[in-house]
Amino acid sequence: MTAFTMLPITVNNDKLPVLDPDSYEPFGIIETNAVRHWILGRDTGLVDLKSQKSLVPYVNSPLLQSNHAVVGGDYSTSTEIKDDVNQTLIAVFSVTDKNSLTPLSSYETPNSVGKGILVGNSGELVTFVNKGNGANVVQGYSFSGEWVFAAISISPTHTIMSIPALSVDDTVVASSNGSSGYTINIGGRSGGGFDNLAPVAEAIIFDKALSSSEILKVYQRSKSRMADRGIVI
Repeated sequence: MTAFTMLPITVNNDKLPVLDPDSYEPFGIIETNAVRHWILGRDTGLVDLKSQKSLVPYVNSPLLQSNHAVVGGDYSTSTEIKDDVNQTLIAVFSVTDKNSLTPLSSYETPNSVGKGILVGNSGELVTFVNKGNGANVVQGYSFSGEWVFAAISISPTHTIMSIPALSVDDTVVASSNGSSGYTINIGGRSGGGFDNLAPVAEAIIFDKALSSSEILKVYQRSKSRMADRGIVI
């Protein structure tokens, strides 16, 4: 019998591609730098991919569909994460024939402070920060397409509002982006003024203010994840 010895092999070839750590994720699923990441649907339920904790319904559990959850009003959930400075909120959602939706926000009542992503009374897409002093940082966009990826990145000095598929990348200077102390919800709160039902497929919370280029990378990964679930963003 002939014996074989396995020797280590070292490859040093500058023609081989070099992987950029920011360009991929383990298993292509989890945003590893996020503090919370939900992909919603019957197969995934309401469990956060990072902490394995489940979302907490306020009244009723969201209506789980094959590749998303229908949330809003009595079907809203708490993420148990407070809004804060140096934070990024991202949601993939669809607008139905209803307006006044809150896919991901800490918005509580029409006159309260808060941060988030919503669809306004006239069907416009809005990312906003209410600083608690009567001055809102608000931007509205015409909605185009069945599903949309929207992000709001908040730092002490500025807010980035990003909707890559619509080529929206706005930076607004803010003198005091404070924390409202409210909990971020998927679907808003019943009686909050923006509580119609909305389909939400993905929600992500980062505990830092992502740059425009970082948001674009998250969008590209989300686009791939959603395509695997039959959703085009």
